[in-house]
Amino acid sequence: MYQFIQNWKNVAGDGNCGFRVVSNFLFGDENHWVEIRRRMIFDLRHHMRVYEQLFRSVERVTELIMQTNWEDGSAPRGYWINTPDHLYVITNTFNLCVLIDGCPLPPLHVQWEYHRDKRFSGWKCIHHRDILCNNVATCNL
Repeated sequence: MYQFIQNWKNVAGDGNCGFRVVSNFLFGDENHWVEIRRRMIFDLRHHMRVYEQLFRSVERVTELIMQTNWEDGSAPRGYWINTPDHLYVITNTFNLCVLIDGCPLPPLHVQWEYHRDKRFSGWKCIHHRDILCNNVATCNL
């Protein structure tokens, strides 16, 4: 596994660490954690109905907005990234693929090449390459 690790960074463990990891992945440093939170809140509010259907309640979407809304330094436990719901919002907000250890991305169906639109002929290679390159974020839950 070590041969596939290109680099690593130990971000500050101040309760904003999950947002710092996303910041480091997107911007190359951990200092944009407030912007990460703000963009997630914007996405949750802007796509409220979609998230309401996904999470099956407006209360859960409101709770996620409240848990993400923190900008005052070290974050108490209630403001940490601590559920798969947060990861879903991150992937949607920043158009990322997040792989959770132990849950590999499934391979494309064998019939893909025969039934795909010609415009997507290169996707099979991209699909497998991105799993091994830096276009994918991984995490442990």
